[in-house]
Amino acid sequence: MKLTLLLLALLLGGCASFDQHLPDGKASKVRYTRTGKFSSTTIEADAFEKTETHVRAQRLSVRHSNAWIPNVEITALDYERVRK
Repeated sequence: MKLTLLLLALLLGGCASFDQHLPDGKASKVRYTRTGKFSSTTIEADAFEKTETHVRAQRLSVRHSNAWIPNVEITALDYERVRK
């Protein structure tokens, strides 16, 4: 349910591919914050890895807010997503 809400919020805010802003590579910790006129997104990840085909993190936390949805936050452990 939370993942559905997060995706809905990110789609409404124009940030459907939130990890597109994170560079390919590996890092023990990553923090990314982007604010705009009507929205704000913060991504934090531990044991992060991004390649052309996969995004992985031991812990991933995404916090997003915009004018339509005040605050949506999700934390996932052992996160993995196949990129297209």
